[in-house]
Amino acid sequence: MSRRTLISATVAVTLAASGVAVGTQFASGAGESSESIFVSITPCRLVDTRPGDINVGPRDTKIGPDETATFTAWGTGDADSPCDIPATATAIATNTVAIAPTARSFMTLYPADVDNPGTANLNYTAGQAPTPNAANVPLSATGTFNVFNAFGEVHVVIDVNGYYQPSSNVGPQGPTGPQGNAGRNGVNGSVGPDARDGVSNRISDEQIAELRWFEDPADPVTIAVESRPKAFASDGTYLFVTTTDGVIVIDPSTNEQVDADPTTPGTQPIALDPGSGPLGIAYGNGRLYTANINFHTVSVIDPTTLQRDGADIVLDPSTLPADLAVGDTQLVVSLNASDQVAVIDLATRAVELVSVGTEPEQVVIVGNEAWVSGYDGNIAIVELDSLSTPAGFVSVGTSITGMIGTGDYVWATNGGEGSVNKVEVASRQVVDIDPGIGTGIPASPAPRELAYDGRWLYLTEATADTVMVIDPVTHTVVGSVPVDDPEDIYFDGTSVWVSNPAANTIQRLLPR
Repeated sequence: MSRRTLISATVAVTLAASGVAVGTQFASGAGESSESIFVSITPCRLVDTRPGDINVGPRDTKIGPDETATFTAWGTGDADSPCDIPATATAIATNTVAIAPTARSFMTLYPADVDNPGTANLNYTAGQAPTPNAANVPLSATGTFNVFNAFGEVHVVIDVNGYYQPSSNVGPQGPTGPQGNAGRNGVNGSVGPDARDGVSNRISDEQIAELRWFEDPADPVTIAVESRPKAFASDGTYLFVTTTDGVIVIDPSTNEQVDADPTTPGTQPIALDPGSGPLGIAYGNGRLYTANINFHTVSVIDPTTLQRDGADIVLDPSTLPADLAVGDTQLVVSLNASDQVAVIDLATRAVELVSVGTEPEQVVIVGNEAWVSGYDGNIAIVELDSLSTPAGFVSVGTSITGMIGTGDYVWATNGGEGSVNKVEVASRQVVDIDPGIGTGIPASPAPRELAYDGRWLYLTEATADTVMVIDPVTHTVVGSVPVDDPEDIYFDGTSVWVSNPAANTIQRLLPR
């Protein structure tokens, strides 16, 4: 199940509509700067990633999550652009538009030969109408720049209305013209009404800057559902939750359940075969997938129609599919009773089985590898290209009930020690957090599931009715959030969601 974060920042730069601005400094290449002037031009389109006749530039696909796309500004750009930017340009003045975003996210534009500065030129939400934002974009030493998208997928359109170049590339400034006559003073306007007092933040500026939203004293939003909610997935618009009766659909904008079948009385879940027992759920490549533990099947769901897409994928009897994760072209399903994973081709839906170890449960895809946790405390690593016997095992203790990937690391619970272990992906070695107390982060006597929002790890705790908040950098527990009997936990890009099967509720810990 994918867990990603949304870190909000806003940087807006207003450009002059025309004329020449002298004395502006812009970074270029490896970080050098020079006195520059602004040269206005007739607005032209440099980049449009939308396919078809309107496409401009080298790509006609959306920019994906955590993806950086590189474009050329000099000349006519990468392809078929009406712009003609000289090779003396050190920066371009743009209007940049995000189109058809699938998730709340932000975009950063920066020179192609420097590191991502971590700021944002444009913020947007899923389904937001196109809104232009002015941005000065410094260029690399070869006239290229990067466009980074944090979450979901998005098209980008970039129009150029001018460029900056070193003042040495133009002639001397002409003489100052005669001063014109002063205009008449206008009539004073009436005094407007007093503004209303704003609402004070519930947490401090320091807490906001450090993304410590879990310290917000606001009560969590509790949503009553039916039939023991378990696992979560999101397509950027809706939240999907598996229950014993099917998959319920939650609209995060209203915190209310969506009716998947208006023709039937009541608010209906997405219909699966009665008694199939969906457990794990994941979203990827435009589809939802559920692991149905009772019928040993996988259901494929179209999130736009809220209906199943074709017949269920049938697995061997008595395999007990539990969790699943979606890769670029494959779906990996843990088979708890047969000590295997099923690797399913998304295009053909053909199934291949790979033996992985004792009672596999959690599945995390890291690059081209599937990391599969076993109840015996071992993580099997399956290379998805070869689908052979696991390429390796990592031992993290006993009773792994939760596992999450954060890029360079995979984190797994250790029920035997009541801790969370950190595994380096490159070396496939458990990181020794503190030689004096053990390899794991002491967190909870009964750890369950994990989530990650890009800054903090969240751990559900089975006995204390809390969600623990862990700093993955300092390896310490920095806070907790009271939640009744939490089980699964999931970050959808905006909020942290927790399921409570015993009370038939789900809770939203970070309400907007």
